[in-house]
Amino acid sequence: MLEVTLSNQKLALVDQFLSLEISLHDGLMLLAEMDELLEKPGQESYSLLGSYYQRQLSSLLQLPARERQSLLQDVSLEALACLLKMLKGTSTEVLLKQNLSQRRLRQLEEEPVYQQSRPPEIATLKSALSGFFQHLDDKVSQGEILLPDPDEPHY
Repeated sequence: MLEVTLSNQKLALVDQFLSLEISLHDGLMLLAEMDELLEKPGQESYSLLGSYYQRQLSSLLQLPARERQSLLQDVSLEALACLLKMLKGTSTEVLLKQNLSQRRLRQLEEEPVYQQSRPPEIATLKSALSGFFQHLDDKVSQGEILLPDPDEPHY
């Protein structure tokens, strides 16, 4: 029997012959890709990805200004475009835009992903965002940053 455990932004899959630990982001991407392969409408997995991105960015945007700006500078334009498309119409989208320079916002407007009328495809999300979320997970794992809980009050 496959045992699934989720802790510290890691997804662990363990059974008698298999032991695998992947990041939560990679696990959500795997779920979305399986939905596509099984030709199921991917709305649930897409919704889960949106919730994950919103929660992660809400935490990131609560970091002190120096850490927050450092992390946002590490994000590629394609990744930012994907995030903004996924978070369209949310308060997190507004906060993210407020934390980007005018120059960066103008560059984003030229990104093909940002210009599309529909949300990005799963393959695009995977290629654009996996590196950033891996980088973020590494910084958290190494103790370089501590992401605050977005549901906790902050001042």
